[in-house]
Amino acid sequence: MIDEATTRDKLSPDTAAILAGKANFLASSMYGKVGRAALKAVYARQHQTEVAARAGNKITTQLRRALAALRHFILAAPPRTLSLGKKACRMLVYTDAFFTPKTDNKEAENGWGCVLVTPDYTEYAMGTLPHQIVRQFSPTKAYIYFLECIAGILPLHLWHQLTGDYIQFIDNEAAKHALVKGYSAVEPVNFLIDDYWQTCAARQCRPWLMRVTSAANPADDFSRQRIPSCAATWRRVQLADRFWSDLIIRFTTNGGRRPADDREN
Repeated sequence: MIDEATTRDKLSPDTAAILAGKANFLASSMYGKVGRAALKAVYARQHQTEVAARAGNKITTQLRRALAALRHFILAAPPRTLSLGKKACRMLVYTDAFFTPKTDNKEAENGWGCVLVTPDYTEYAMGTLPHQIVRQFSPTKAYIYFLECIAGILPLHLWHQLTGDYIQFIDNEAAKHALVKGYSAVEPVNFLIDDYWQTCAARQCRPWLMRVTSAANPADDFSRQRIPSCAATWRRVQLADRFWSDLIIRFTTNGGRRPADDREN
């Protein structure tokens, strides 16, 4: 059904409704929240009866990206698993983001910070986002929401030892909620959530997402590009130089499938 639609470059609302029903049922057996974000575009087409008819049911760029992601999930996503035993979470992750708007005297500033805490060591990462990324992924100008979401996905690209059960703390309720439910009303952020759950599925990660206040978040200083004195013995890790350019390429060309390795060696 997906291949036929993309080949014909058309998807009618009636066909979208059938596809959404089948894909939603399949998503219930997929790992984590895989597939939820991509389904948003299919449901939107289902309810665009008049708009789609005027456009000849032509597939939009957003819908084409969603269909490509769904096809990839169907072929590659592992099945949902349930952990019945009591296992202690040995790793904690904290994320934070920061944004100040442009003023007459000062350019806009942004930053992100992440902290990984394990029984044996603590590591951190921090940085800023290129303005091109911020503009492309924040069409509604809800910059802090986007920044908190992208800070939330970065630990999976920074620490490949993140597998199994761990707790991730986010100090933005909207970003946490979007990651928990598996989709966002903002289409570019949907791409990031796709990336998050694809990575979780590929690595068999089972994150438990929780809200943390800024005062209790060790990533808060790092998002503002400050290194607190308590981090003197912590090790810093960095994203690969190509990470942001790869993100743009994936967003514009291939439905959000991930490169093999995003961390700098």
